[in-house]
Amino acid sequence: MKQLIHTQYIASIVCFLMLVFVSSHAMAVDINSANAKEIAAELNMVGMKKAQDIINYRKTHGMFKSSRDLLKVPGIGEKIVEENRGKIKYKRASKHANKATDSMKPTQ
Repeated sequence: MKQLIHTQYIASIVCFLMLVFVSSHAMAVDINSANAKEIAAELNMVGMKKAQDIINYRKTHGMFKSSRDLLKVPGIGEKIVEENRGKIKYKRASKHANKATDSMKPTQ
């Protein structure tokens, strides 16, 4: 009986540690293709308004290449970028994606 309780205790600890590991290693988000809901869900300290600001900036200025570009978005500062450094991907856009982005840029 003692061994069964000990085994259950160890199994509970292992499950807890797995949950902590999985939650701390959330999926990375491609900042150049994600929608506002995905960005807000994956990034810490970024709600729907800031996520939409990221989308609007991307539509106006094109794809992000690095965190330096992301810092140009109003409301996105060093603290947010540092907090999410491992969660943000900056995939290079294909020629097709560039054309799609260019068509979203406002005309002057």
